[in-house]
Amino acid sequence: MSQFISTSALLFLVLLSACKTDVSKPITTESNAPTIDSATGQPIRLPNPWKSAACDLITDQEFFAALNIEEKRDFANKRSLPNDGYCMRTWKKPDWREREVIQDKNPNIATNPESVMVIQVIDFGTQAVASAQFDMHKRDRINGYATDVPDLGEGALWSDSQSMILVKKGHLFLQIKLEHADKPSDNLPKAKELAMIALQKM
Repeated sequence: MSQFISTSALLFLVLLSACKTDVSKPITTESNAPTIDSATGQPIRLPNPWKSAACDLITDQEFFAALNIEEKRDFANKRSLPNDGYCMRTWKKPDWREREVIQDKNPNIATNPESVMVIQVIDFGTQAVASAQFDMHKRDRINGYATDVPDLGEGALWSDSQSMILVKKGHLFLQIKLEHADKPSDNLPKAKELAMIALQKM
């Protein structure tokens, strides 16, 4: 009887040991494993739902409210490029008539009677490639991206020379160019506000 008990206890311990999970090894799940194309062995590109819908990232109502625009009064216009993740909005500044008069009298003076906002969604296919590109932009200050913008996406940079904000979100870059204030750096607060609106949908 005692031999039967000891044999059963030994068998129980062997089964328990076999079922025990080795916590020293990372558990790879389907959600965090890279998706690889079995034919090519290359990572499969992630989808870009904004390829033909960049203008939807900031609706007319959101855009008008953020910049205090009245569509007819300010001659607001919108254009997009299909399959290119691109949307451009233009509108007149409040004092556009005075600015045009000054420019007509002296063509050498750039008074910018019209404001411009351009949204572009850049698709890098995978998060690894997007991260490498973002690090390169930050390190080499590509397009003048020299200012870190905190608390935005997975990392954000601002360029005074381009009046443009760049935000990483997964495998995508959200790029917003805003030329509204005369001083480029004064456009950053509104560019950040617009980026936050867009990021809520991405």
